[in-house]
Amino acid sequence: PTVQWSCSNANHQRWQALPAGTGNYRFRAKHSNRCLEVYTRSTDSGKRLVQATCALTPAQYWSPIKNDDGTVTLINAASGMSMDVNGLS
Repeated sequence: PTVQWSCSNANHQRWQALPAGTGNYRFRAKHSNRCLEVYTRSTDSGKRLVQATCALTPAQYWSPIKNDDGTVTLINAASGMSMDVNGLS
């Protein structure tokens, strides 16, 4: 699974944003060449994000929505839900 961790600048913390059309992106991990996907391609709240073989599936498409403070919110194309840190940690 994908988790948050202290920054180490290692390859397993590096992601490449790959354009997926219509403003969406897939995020491919440098160390594995696998893409970030909602587990079991679910559209339910609370599902974890995992690495999976890169595919043309909306479960791997993320739309960055710009916020007024310069940050972005990442919205999954399949579910319409935001990427979130569980427990606000």
